Amino acid sequence: LVCPDESSDVTGATDLRDLLLKPALAFLSGGTGEEQYGNLASTVFELVEDQLKATESDGLPAINSVLVRSATKAQSGVEGMLNFPSTLVDVVKDDVESNVW
Repeated sequence: LVCPDESSDVTGATDLRDLLLKPALAFLSGGTGEEQYGNLASTVFELVEDQLKATESDGLPAINSVLVRSATKAQSGVEGMLNFPSTLVDVVKDDVESNVW
């Protein structure tokens, strides 16, 4: 991993393409591709992106087992279910004349 050195000329706005993407992809996306911010952020971004794209053997996103299942179990006591003790949405249907002309 490479961080920019103190003498690097990094000033002004940060181009997120150069910060988060590998040099070739940053260049193709309109950035400079010069890795002027180092490669730490792009490496972490790539790892997170890989985890978000990964799937389990059942075809479901891998993030389900890491985040969704544990978060829902902590909230409701059951994996995959959220429990709202009071009304979440209340819908009232009024009679409306069907002829709008």
